[in-house]
Amino acid sequence: MKVVVFGDARNTRKVDGTMEKIGNLKCHIRKGMLDDEYLVAIDALDKNGAKIKMFIFAGKEELSTKCFPEADQEVEGILTVSLLDESNKVSSVVLPKPTFSNGAVVAIESSNLVRLGN
Repeated sequence: MKVVVFGDARNTRKVDGTMEKIGNLKCHIRKGMLDDEYLVAIDALDKNGAKIKMFIFAGKEELSTKCFPEADQEVEGILTVSLLDESNKVSSVVLPKPTFSNGAVVAIESSNLVRLGN
């Protein structure tokens, strides 16, 4: 997959020839087992709309934070996602990697999306 990011002002990127709208999802970041990975926790919604935690592994290129965590630390951060559908209450996003239990497409509360630079 070839990804080209077009800057934050336009909030789009080109993936395999298709333009995608990108979003910034609040998350919690812990150091992963490998040097170049992080365990990322996000708040998502199950099929009944109940809040659940989901976890993925991600690299630094998919994350933003003031300071990346060391062993046994957890920090707040931002995970870059692709937006499928965005509304006032619930949005559908594609995560950069699938979750352990639910795949890559998840529903989230729209309030967990943040605008960077505002």
